[in-house]
Amino acid sequence: MTKNTKSFVLPLTFIGIMFFAIGFALGINSLLVPVLQKSLGISNTASYLIIAATFIPFLVFGYPAGLTIKAIGYKRTMSLSFFIFAAKIKDKFIQRK
Repeated sequence: MTKNTKSFVLPLTFIGIMFFAIGFALGINSLLVPVLQKSLGISNTASYLIIAATFIPFLVFGYPAGLTIKAIGYKRTMSLSFFIFAAKIKDKFIQRK
């Protein structure tokens, strides 16, 4: 590697881990359908509607995310999304006195 060449190993590893985590979370949903039915006592339709609800944010936020990427770029959009995520996690898990 020369001095002018950037190393993309760390960012690509981080993005790969994020994609794996999201893919795993979405993939395991379908395996949990029988558990949902049994523990909650719901019908097939209701349990699959719960699974469908996991994918609704992709439909709702896909277009605005594309517009944001177009306006400020990929890196800044990713930074913005992680900032929003961190802010929501902070609100949810850190209690105020």
